[in-house]
Amino acid sequence: MPPALYCLTLWHTWRWTGDDKLLKAHLETAKAAIRWCDERGDRDRDGLLEYETRSPKGYRNQSWKDAGDAVVHADGRQADLPLATVELQGYLFAAHLAMAELLAAQGEEIDVIEGTVEAPLWGIPPLDQE
Repeated sequence: MPPALYCLTLWHTWRWTGDDKLLKAHLETAKAAIRWCDERGDRDRDGLLEYETRSPKGYRNQSWKDAGDAVVHADGRQADLPLATVELQGYLFAAHLAMAELLAAQGEEIDVIEGTVEAPLWGIPPLDQE
């Protein structure tokens, strides 16, 4: 997911170089990227990032398993679109953690989405519902 990866790339670069000038130059774009993930990437408002190809020529699966028939249920049935693959949720969670550190370095805050991924995948209630 490019918006989440943008945030992670900025975080890794800042941690490696310590370049606060670079961080300040790109922080607003990173904030817009994480906001897009949270607001536009979560199509059904369940806390998970989903994707669905809208172009007849685009890839059906937009994760590392990009073959058209690669994402299936345990019984072999093809999963319906939109998809919310676990690796996509991992990128988003890591991006939230990265943004929390970047914003803290600038005296700002961000909500971290702890617990969101576990609920739909394992039937565990989100942290705010325990």
